[in-house]
Amino acid sequence: MTLLDLPLSVLCAIGFVIFLNCLFALFCAVRAFGFPELKKIFLLSVLVALLNHVPSSAIVLYFARTIFESNYAAPICLFILSLPVWVFAVIAAASFAASVVIYICIGHVIKGELTPQSICDGLDQLPDGVCYSMPDGFPKLVNDQMQQISNAAFGVGVLDAKKLHERQLKNEYMPGCSVDERDGNMFLRLPDGSVWQMKKQTVTVDKQELNETIAYDVTQRYHDLLELEQRNKRLEEVNRQIREYDRSMDRIVREKEILAAKIRLHWNLGQCFLAIQEYLAGSEPDRGTVTKELINTVSMLKNNTVEE
Repeated sequence: MTLLDLPLSVLCAIGFVIFLNCLFALFCAVRAFGFPELKKIFLLSVLVALLNHVPSSAIVLYFARTIFESNYAAPICLFILSLPVWVFAVIAAASFAASVVIYICIGHVIKGELTPQSICDGLDQLPDGVCYSMPDGFPKLVNDQMQQISNAAFGVGVLDAKKLHERQLKNEYMPGCSVDERDGNMFLRLPDGSVWQMKKQTVTVDKQELNETIAYDVTQRYHDLLELEQRNKRLEEVNRQIREYDRSMDRIVREKEILAAKIRLHWNLGQCFLAIQEYLAGSEPDRGTVTKELINTVSMLKNNTVEE
């Protein structure tokens, strides 16, 4: 049985499968391109792609001939389609197995190599946002996290870094976003509650200036900072109350001491009056004692030092 004996629908399905295998081989060739150690694998991938391209093209041409009801068909197409079905099955199975082996070999080699794609993949795994752009705003390298931050803050990805920076300066953010500047640092709060510290600087790469924008996830640290500020405010209020209490205590102690001095002075003055009364009544024989107490009391009233 040949392919010409099969129904047109089955023939189209076989052609589609062979075409997919051709694309897979081309994909492997593209991955291997540029690696000197994969030169042979690159050539093998191209060969497998061509091996699948020929029968798939023949099936497409035959299908077009049938659709347009043309009597002309290229001899090479008829020759290929006249081959037994098992030949196509063997070719398809062998080419698919070869493509899988080539893909695995390329993966093992690329896994240990530092390539632009591996750098991009590594940046996409970072929890922080990274963006490198030209001075005119054209993005050279943007990871997935920065794209997500840009979509949440401005409603669009990083397509023009310069325009996004201008919108940032004008505070044109999406609803639910806000900016908080503290100690020279800018904190961007997104609607999902996350907080990002934005830092921008100019770097030189291969004698070319690029704008570097980094977004650090500081959600937990930002909330800790707010909590610390609240605690400092409460502590300052407590310190103010303590200082007020100290001033009140000083005033109370001072008033208490003054009251004690007044009471003592009043008691001394009363004792002096009693001594004078007793002396005048004739029950106090010692006039010098009465005079001394009177002199001491008058000196305390005049705030003078008591003399002998």
